This record gives sequence, C-alpha cells and structure tokens, in this order.
Amino acid sequence: MPMIETNNILSNPTGPEYQFLVGEGKFRDPGLYVLKEDLHLATPPPHPSEAPIVNPNPLSTAPQPATAGTRLTLLNLDVSPLSSALYRTTSQSEGARGSIPEHLDESQSSTDARESSSDVGRINSTEVPPFASNAPAFGEGNTLLAPVAQKDANKRRKPKNNMTKSNSSFISRVINHEALSKRLQERARDGLFAFANVNRAFQWLDMSSPLKAEYLTKILFTKAHCLCHDVNKVTKSSTHIDVVMGFSTGEIIWWEPTTQRYTRLNKNGIINGTPVSEIRWIPGSEHLFLAAHMDGTMVVYDKEKEDGIFTPEEESGPRTSGDTNGTGRVNYTSQIHVHKSVHSKNQKANPVAVWKLSNHRINAFAFSPDNRHLAVVSEDGTLRILDYLKEELLDLHYAYYGGLTCVCWSPDGKYVVTGGQDDLLSIWCPGEAARGGAALVARCQGHHSWVTSVAFDPWRCDERNYRFGSVGEDRRICLWDFSVGMLNRPRALAQQLEEKAHA
Repeated sequence: MPMIETNNILSNPTGPEYQFLVGEGKFRDPGLYVLKEDLHLATPPPHPSEAPIVNPNPLSTAPQPATAGTRLTLLNLDVSPLSSALYRTTSQSEGARGSIPEHLDESQSSTDARESSSDVGRINSTEVPPFASNAPAFGEGNTLLAPVAQKDANKRRKPKNNMTKSNSSFISRVINHEALSKRLQERARDGLFAFANVNRAFQWLDMSSPLKAEYLTKILFTKAHCLCHDVNKVTKSSTHIDVVMGFSTGEIIWWEPTTQRYTRLNKNGIINGTPVSEIRWIPGSEHLFLAAHMDGTMVVYDKEKEDGIFTPEEESGPRTSGDTNGTGRVNYTSQIHVHKSVHSKNQKANPVAVWKLSNHRINAFAFSPDNRHLAVVSEDGTLRILDYLKEELLDLHYAYYGGLTCVCWSPDGKYVVTGGQDDLLSIWCPGEAARGGAALVARCQGHHSWVTSVAFDPWRCDERNYRFGSVGEDRRICLWDFSVGMLNRPRALAQQLEEKAHA
C-alpha cells in the first residue's frame, strides 16, 4: 500500500550517491548530474466513500481500477514553445568532438564567434520553425470548426463553472494557498510552474518559489483518479492557462487555474465511458485537444463545445496509405476506422472526430515536430504512425514482446523511440519503411523492468548525434547517446548511396 501524506516534502540530499557522471565517450563531453532538490508529492488518502484498499491478488484476472501514478508538466510563461528544430543545425567535421550546451544560456560567449560561421546554429524562441509553418491546421477547410468570435479579440474565453464554489459530487475539495494572489503577483515571470496529478489529487505548484513545496492549488476529486493532463502552450499567459485533465471515469475537465474556473466534458461518459490514458492539445490549436481512451479509441474534443450523444456516422471504412498486398507492413484488421471525421458537417457538439485504432488500450501518443504525424503505442505491442491531418494510417510496427508503454519523437522528426513491457527501448526510423527499408534501427537494453517514460534532450542533439532519457518501474533513470554512424544503415538506403557513388 502506498504511503499516505497530506503535505508535500522538500529535501536537499547531498553526497556522491545523489550525483552521476555521463558522457565520457567518443561523442560527448563529460557532464555531472547532481540532484539539487527532492520534492515528494503527497499521496492523497482514499475518499471516505471509497471501498477500503485491499492487497490485490496478482494472479486475479478481475479488472482493476485504472491508475497512472504521478505525471508532471512544467510551464514557463516567458518562453515561446520550443521550435521543432535541432539546437545545432550543422555538425562538426568527422573526428572532432563538439560540446553541445545544456541550454541556450550555457557557454554563450564561447559560441558567439562560431555562430557567425554557422558552426553552431541556434533557433531563437521567436523564430519560426523551418517546417512547422508548412503544416495546415487540423481540420483546415471545415468552417464549422472555427471558434466563436469574441467581442474582445484579446480576451480568452473562460470555463463556465467556479471550481472553489462547486457543489458537484465529482469534486471533493479545492484548497487554495492562503496567499495565492500575492504569490502570483510577486513571482518571477520566467519561473517554472508545475502541474501534477497523483491518484485523485491534482496540484499546481510554483517551482521558482522558496515555498515550492506549498502548492498554489490542490484539487481532490471524489472517486475519479486523474490519469493524465496537458497544458496549452499556445494560449498561456500570466492571466490565462488552459489545462485539460483525463480521468479514470472517462470524463475530462478543462480548468483555468488563474480564475479557478472549470468545465466538465464527456460528463458521465456520454461520448466514451472508458478511462482516458493520454490527453494532449493539438499543436497550434487554441481549443482542440486529443484524448486516448482505454478501449482503443482516440477522440478529438473542443473545449468550448457542449457534449452530444455520440453515434458513429456512416462508416468510412478502414483508412491506410500503406500496402495491403501481403507485404505485412500494414495489417487490414489494424487499420484506422474513422467513426467521425474532422471534416464532418455535424460539428454542433463534441466529439469533433473519433478514430478507432484497436481493441486494446492505447498507452501513449506523441505529435511529430512538423505537426503532421502522430505516433501511437498500445497494449497490443504496436507502434502506429498516423497522418492525423488526413486521418490515415501510414505504418504499423511491433514490439519485441508485450505492450508498448511510451513514445517520443526526436527533435528533427527523423526517429521515434518507444519503451515497453519487454524492458527495452526501441529506435525506429519510420520513413525507411515507406522506402522499403527496415524501420527498426536499434533496441536498447538497460532497464530491468517496464519502461514508463522516454524523452529526447533537445540541447544534446545535433544532425548526427542524439541523446534521450528514459525511466522505468525499476526506479532507474537512463541516459542514452546514439549517433547516425553507430546505426546500421537500412538496406534500401545503403543501396541508394551505393548507386549514387557509382553514378
């Protein structure tokens, strides 16, 4: 049984056991990682109306309530969303080992001279990513998806209900810091906010404050567990933050923390009654977000629309742009079924779009840096690459064994990394499959249990060298470096290069 606390605990551990050295090799300079602060988030006790927690029989086949542990999102109001480009746009010559700064401010003076000669390229927060601007908006051409015009164009639409005064049985209690307004006014604008869901609790924290252990707001829900959440980077400001949360009941809450207002979507599971395993705002959108439900369905919601009773529209049939002539690259039974298209003329109420991908639980998904593709991993051990703008399945790949649990794209969009129940991390090159090559380029062994999350470090990546990190249920954090030169070139690409060499 988990330990139950009421307050967060902040500690500052010291000693060699709280630091480690990485990057001593051919491709990286040494780097010392030190644990500076350890913030333990309080695990909320069960609601009095909940049945007592019993130690479950691990051999029991009875379905258990959906849980997700702790998930965290950081937000900086003073920084534009990171452009979909590599920090370094030009690699150094072979044989030379370059130092890739940890962030924009590191070694600034030492790189000024090199920047002028394009040895080191940096994308400023105000620059437009080189390819993201070419991607059309999701649902472009469907005028029914346009948001309702506001009288004041600079004023954001707020949710309709007051969170602190809510009498909804869905919410048990809302606790605001006694000096909430003062803390928000006096905080540094470039400081980090943190949003965290822990079982039936959701916390809003100020990580730039000396009082970071004292939450700004803590919401306790009655029985529903918050499994996932996301913050809209497009609409963020000092007076407005859009947060969406997905719950074990299938319901979704759109919350605006600065005014403590909220709207409840998919109420009582009217659209889909299965738990929400992952939720993310659609890139570039102010009002549309995508939720993955545990029945293998992905649903696009509009935060400003009311819910409607959903019945699948005329079945468009499975959609794929892949081969179905026996090559095995795309399985007919695993294609995407569009139950409602984003281009549907019926857009008066939610949902905006509904896609059935699988009969198994969707564990995670990630948008590509060019805002055109979607990588989805499922409990059936599949990695699906979708063109979500066209609502088409492009590629289908399989884990070594077991389900895939997490996924992310490299900053340049060339690679996809997945983690799974096989304790492995797999590196994929989706574009190679389309050219007849091998999509799987490497499997990485290092974890002793299921991998729970994976992410690239954009400040440690260039055109040929990449770094990503992973965490698992073995309580390990692993940092991985790989180079294009280390990977076996797919056969199709090798043949193309050989033909060019002899041309």
